[in-house]
Amino acid sequence: MTQPLIHVLLLLTLLCVPTLGLAKEKKPKAPEPSISERAEIRKLMVRLGRARHEAKRSEAATQLSKFGPKAEMSVPALAQALKDRDSNVACAAAFALGKVGVYSKAAVTGLMKALSGGSRPELKQAAAEGLGLIGPNAQAAIPALLKALESGEVDLRSKAARALGLIGPKAATRGVPALRKVLEDSEKGPRLAAAIALIQLGEKSPDLAKVLAGAVSRSGGAIVQTRQAACEALATLGPPAKPALSVLIAAVREEPEINKTLPYAAQRLEQHESFRRAAILALGEIGDEEARPALERAAKVSSLEEAAKAALAKLKG
Repeated sequence: MTQPLIHVLLLLTLLCVPTLGLAKEKKPKAPEPSISERAEIRKLMVRLGRARHEAKRSEAATQLSKFGPKAEMSVPALAQALKDRDSNVACAAAFALGKVGVYSKAAVTGLMKALSGGSRPELKQAAAEGLGLIGPNAQAAIPALLKALESGEVDLRSKAARALGLIGPKAATRGVPALRKVLEDSEKGPRLAAAIALIQLGEKSPDLAKVLAGAVSRSGGAIVQTRQAACEALATLGPPAKPALSVLIAAVREEPEINKTLPYAAQRLEQHESFRRAAILALGEIGDEEARPALERAAKVSSLEEAAKAALAKLKG
């Protein structure tokens, strides 16, 4: 090979190296806190580890959670706080890890240990919730969450199911068969959580609508936030959610029964109207003409008008 040709090949190789480097996908990193935020985070970490009163330690964990991923530097301190003798502190730390540790393997590891070990049911539940908050980056916890689905604790089964749904498609292969079994649970809480999780994992079966319909119905006795979550899941399900059609229509027509003289009456009223808007959204996504009369009536209510008109535009006919 001639000398000039060698030089040309070497030059081409050098030019290609940066291109290859750029082709690699960069993993997202936690945002950096400002100087003042960093100082405040450090103060809270000290308080979390040294405050004598448990209420101050718990409050420190709660305040750290509000910084979100900017407080990733607090992950070691929060992981240590999972061992706090006070359950309120440990649970607050688990929630905070879910908020600040979105990009942290150490946060996932700490929460997995809290979920799988120990004997405090409330901490196991908080750990499962924390893993759900981390979402797709908590895929290493899938085996531990699948095991938690078999727990004798009702709330733990529910929160483990929710976490699997929030982890998303990465949990589908093993999660879908396990969550299908939870649909047969003797308690409605885990059944509802499993149905929502299955929809989040991409399932589109009409049998999920039947589980969710029970939660939307007033006779089901669920709180308004749970009823709204069920409506939102039905909207995601779309046309296969038709078995829930009558229940959703009833939800849209459901007038709030709230004593306006009670504290927080305005807030409760808005929560109920938000629930009705979620039911309207679900009817629009199902797209069945049977919902038209209820939606036309809702379009005459100022708080529901925009959602109802959008849903009407999606109906078949």
